[in-house]
Amino acid sequence: MIFDQLSEWPRYFSSAPWRLAFEYVLALKPDAADGRHALQGDDIYAMVMAHETGPAQQSVLEAHRTYIDIQATLHGTERLDWFALAGLQVQTAYDAKSDAAFFVHPGVAGAQLLL
Repeated sequence: MIFDQLSEWPRYFSSAPWRLAFEYVLALKPDAADGRHALQGDDIYAMVMAHETGPAQQSVLEAHRTYIDIQATLHGTERLDWFALAGLQVQTAYDAKSDAAFFVHPGVAGAQLLL
């Protein structure tokens, strides 16, 4: 996991796909339309979602194997909890089609970041 200002992305990534993704994220406005936005077919896309955060203990954790998330908060703040994957209790086994597995929140985060 890399945690930094969005403007610092070139320090970590130099290829064209990363440029495309970060330029898209940096251009997003707080009123961006929710939904899937294709940037390069199914290879690079953005999922824009507006939601109200709730108690951390009620959240479900997710992990991916194929795609990489770039998390950005466009309006307000959000706390992101990080957990080591080893030892988490599986809630929903990994599904290759959705590239996601879901896990039960264990209670105490390995790290907490404020976005």
